[in-house]
Amino acid sequence: DGGATWTRAHEALNSNDVNLVVFDPSSADTIYAGAGGTANTESIGGVFVSYDRGHTWSQIKSKLTNTVVQSLAVDPAPPLTLYAGSSGGATFRYDGAGRWQLVTSALPLLRALEPLLLGLALAALVILFAGLRRLPKTE
Repeated sequence: DGGATWTRAHEALNSNDVNLVVFDPSSADTIYAGAGGTANTESIGGVFVSYDRGHTWSQIKSKLTNTVVQSLAVDPAPPLTLYAGSSGGATFRYDGAGRWQLVTSALPLLRALEPLLLGLALAALVILFAGLRRLPKTE
């Protein structure tokens, strides 16, 4: 109906503040959600995944649990690589096997400016782009 009515897909995504969803380009059934609200809410933050088109959800346990996740990007090339940016400015890479790695330690500017949008340019090498909340201070 053109978006006039909405139905909550499933209660298992137990966060009141879902900031974004991204689809896994290599699997039509897999959806990731970045969640988390402000300190004044009881919303659960982190990254959630559904392997059945949103019918059931589980939280990917990580350093991002109870953190506001406001950007996600999926690398479509196997093996799975998921990038997640947090409100604290940290950006992590997930390898699909339960391991998260901080990728902004070499990017202090990105770490300080809270990535709102992550995107990937794919070629022989993966380039991670970040849209930022504010511009860096210049001297």
